[in-house]
Amino acid sequence: MSRAMATTVSQLWIYPVKGLKGIALERARCTDRGFENDRRFMVVDAAGKFMSQREYPRMATVWTEIADGTLRLSAPDVSDVEVALHPDGAPSLRVVVWNST
Repeated sequence: MSRAMATTVSQLWIYPVKGLKGIALERARCTDRGFENDRRFMVVDAAGKFMSQREYPRMATVWTEIADGTLRLSAPDVSDVEVALHPDGAPSLRVVVWNST
């Protein structure tokens, strides 16, 4: 008979935008896609190519905050950007992530 092992979660983080700073949480809601608001957005360039910290290390200086249904991105020396967490009727955008479209 196997013995169940106890697991303790010491920290819980979500990363609303892939490649940007995360947000520490005390609790999270789990959805059919994982934790709510985790990795729901990505940064793409004007050509629709996914941007990552591997190619753009300064992305590590962009922090994220969620409040009142809005995602706010902040970075040193630039204006904040706010995006609705659930943009109604937003157009689709074809993007390239590594070798996939």
